[in-house]
Amino acid sequence: MSKRKKQYYAVPQGERTNILLAARIIVVYYLTLLSIVGVVLKFDIFPLLGPELSSRFTPWHVLLMFLYYVVPFILAIVFGFVCRPFWKNVRNFIVAVLVVHGSYSFCVFAYRYSYLQELEELEYQRQMAELGIVSVSHKIQDSDQDGRVDGVDFYVQFDMSKYPTGDYVVYATLTQNRNPLPDNRISAYKFTNSDNTSKRYRIQFHVDPQKYEPYYARGAFEFNLGVQGIKEVDAEGRQVLAFARWAPFFSSTSWYGQDPEIRGGVIDLDGVACIDEFSIMPIRMQTNEVVFSEFVDDFGRDTNGDGKYDELVVAFNVESKYVGQVFIQTLVEGSADLIVIEKELKKGKNLVEIKVPVEYLYKLGEDGPYTFLGFQVSNQPFECEGAECFKSIKKPFAVYFNGYITKDYALMDFNK
Repeated sequence: MSKRKKQYYAVPQGERTNILLAARIIVVYYLTLLSIVGVVLKFDIFPLLGPELSSRFTPWHVLLMFLYYVVPFILAIVFGFVCRPFWKNVRNFIVAVLVVHGSYSFCVFAYRYSYLQELEELEYQRQMAELGIVSVSHKIQDSDQDGRVDGVDFYVQFDMSKYPTGDYVVYATLTQNRNPLPDNRISAYKFTNSDNTSKRYRIQFHVDPQKYEPYYARGAFEFNLGVQGIKEVDAEGRQVLAFARWAPFFSSTSWYGQDPEIRGGVIDLDGVACIDEFSIMPIRMQTNEVVFSEFVDDFGRDTNGDGKYDELVVAFNVESKYVGQVFIQTLVEGSADLIVIEKELKKGKNLVEIKVPVEYLYKLGEDGPYTFLGFQVSNQPFECEGAECFKSIKKPFAVYFNGYITKDYALMDFNK
């Protein structure tokens, strides 16, 4: 039994000629299209990520749309007239162009989809990350020493180790009783969270309290911290847009490179409320009842004669018109614990000693010098806030003195 021979059918000469001619026309068409795109890029007619002008079409818009969507049909009709049968050749030509258009568009669509998945994962990591507050302290300033507050500085150390690399904005706001104040965003800082740097940052925020003077008598102000992520189109994103802007199908990117899902912006991330509080006496209570004179000295004091210090003392003089008990409050930079002492003042010159116990210094865990972030003097307890407290004392007042930096001390010189 003989094997059946395979039969091969040759493409007719005329049809082969038609295919070659169609291929040449398509190549010339795409070379022309690429040339026009090259001119557009050369003269930056449609700049990548430039402003949208699609609402008022330019001749370049019309030319590109004509080349993309009209010229293929014109070439197909001409090709059909030249090479018979007409409808078969028109169909084949259009299909060939659509295959090229579609293949490019599908490849770009897949590339864009993959990039968007990466962006979504990065945004998810940002949204799930938490801001870690390491320490926070504040300093109430009276720069001209007139007894009235003219500034509050906050010193915040925070941890960004849970955030992916990228650009961020850390901003601070003020609230009172958890309610936002007018114009409550006091300042913001932009920085880059990089793999090559420490993930802990220290920022100083300044508050001009005079803007909130009507709220002094209502109680304490709350200091809050928030984080925003900066979305920028990176190098790969620009590359995606550079390809996607010329895709005829399956593309949301305009010829200007504007894409609704690949664009810059700012997104709100984590926030930490009430990380610190401060109170300011109403202006009528900020008087010169007590006036700072001078810092006398700072020294370690050995109270039991064992050769080691039991407390750190900062001494200064004040001139007082007020006679009676006052409360003096201060804070050492790096600590979150306030130091409050009581002092009986007489009229005239008074020596004030701020005594810092060794437990406070060991909790701070650092050698000196130590920075005292200002001193607040009041004739009412600091935990007493609001108008009702103020009424309980005849002529209540509060004054603020600037900070002080001690000499060098070794922590080991203090009793543990």
